[in-house]
Amino acid sequence: MRHARRRQAIEQAIVTHLGETETLTGRHIGLHALLWLERLNSSELPLLRRLAADRGVGVYPVTPFYVRPPQRAGLLLGYSSSNEAQIDAGIEGLADALRQLERQRGD
Repeated sequence: MRHARRRQAIEQAIVTHLGETETLTGRHIGLHALLWLERLNSSELPLLRRLAADRGVGVYPVTPFYVRPPQRAGLLLGYSSSNEAQIDAGIEGLADALRQLERQRGD
């Protein structure tokens, strides 16, 4: 039950802070989910990681799990050790980092 609430929190936070353009997969298994960022290329993930880290948010690219990096940018999100408020704050910080990255590239 506790993990189901956390899973619901991550789903809601993504819709609230990132909108529906991003795709969350793998959310019904385990304690991680994959977030595909349709607005980014995989090559932009290192900068997004740094910007998110500046906000106290740790994100992990999926690229190390692929032989050839996927075209779209993906993040592995773990949520088992966070409560619902922390999940929301983390996704909000990630969304802020994503907006900063987009501003820097002139979107």
